[in-house]
Amino acid sequence: YRFFHWHLEFPQIFRVPEPGDEDAEVDPETGWAGGFDCVVGNPPWGKVDFEDLKYFSVVEPSIAEVAGLARRTRIKEWAEENPEAGRQYAQELRKVKSTFLFVSGSGAFPLCARGLTLKGSTMLQTDQLFTERFASIVAPEGRSGCIVPTAIATGAGAQYLFGNLTRRGGIASLYDFENRKPLFSGVDSRYKFCLLSIVGRTSSEVAAKFAFFLLDAGDLEDVERVFALSPEEIALINPNTGTLPIFRTRRDADLTVSIYRYIPVLWDEVECVKNRWRIAFKAGLFHMTHDSDL
Repeated sequence: YRFFHWHLEFPQIFRVPEPGDEDAEVDPETGWAGGFDCVVGNPPWGKVDFEDLKYFSVVEPSIAEVAGLARRTRIKEWAEENPEAGRQYAQELRKVKSTFLFVSGSGAFPLCARGLTLKGSTMLQTDQLFTERFASIVAPEGRSGCIVPTAIATGAGAQYLFGNLTRRGGIASLYDFENRKPLFSGVDSRYKFCLLSIVGRTSSEVAAKFAFFLLDAGDLEDVERVFALSPEEIALINPNTGTLPIFRTRRDADLTVSIYRYIPVLWDEVECVKNRWRIAFKAGLFHMTHDSDL
């Protein structure tokens, strides 16, 4: 598994204080003081998951061509017919499942792990794990920048990570791009990614800069495309999740903030007393998951 301990690999950067050492500014999440002045990365955009389809499309394409129960049955037969290949398959499956268990239960990624409890999600995005790690290894007054899918700011799975960053003023800027040029070959043209810049835990930005639906870096020169939102304004619009509202122009952002100042969200889940209309949400009147007996 090649575990990597930052404070052991870089003792000149991270200092674990001795008992009674009260001068060190220790991060309560990590237990160390210090960090890198600057962290820059383009982490992998994937997920901690094992997919039989992808595995067997390389190892045994005939298994990848069937699905559901038929595939599971064929895998069992194939493993019995090919014991060595079957052991290798089991090892690869265990490696991924063990990684998922470590990430979700070890406490090393507390914010990303919290996202797993949302609606019973079993999805861990590697880029979000890297972003949480970047935030933990940057110095208290340092800076971190990375290229990650925009879902880190808009998706439900990352809401605790991104909400933590927005509430403490940790976002310096987020510039969202579509890959229509394309900027990244081999990536779907509709795929959305962003340049995310965050500040260290003792720093705080009064307002973060945002821009969406950009096609290349030159679009940042358009003053109408770039706008600023403070942590308070983001909380005003999305108090329940802390995720980021998306606007095409500065005018759209200013107008929406003005509306929410006069008319708050329908149900503020953070403040239970603010569910004045006593609303309860349901997916639909009938659907096959809960009403299949009908």
